Amino acid sequence: MRVTLCTQLLTHVLTYYSQKGNVHLRDGEVDQAIDCYNRALELGDNEQEGVLLVMRGTALLQRAYAYKMRFKDMITIAEDILPTEKR
Repeated sequence: MRVTLCTQLLTHVLTYYSQKGNVHLRDGEVDQAIDCYNRALELGDNEQEGVLLVMRGTALLQRAYAYKMRFKDMITIAEDILPTEKR
């Protein structure tokens, strides 16, 4: 009985973090999504591990793309501000 209750509780907590991660990802809250997927992965459910890894990977790619775009914007601003060398 206790094992069944623990398994059910684990499943509910895993589902909670997985769904919460999906909501964060949908809303553009990438760091929070990654945190939720990490927590779900820590629970060690082998059946959901693949899906969670893909979702976390998606969130990591979105974060990397956002950093790239910020870097690109900073380079553009710097080029506008800094004097250019004329040859």
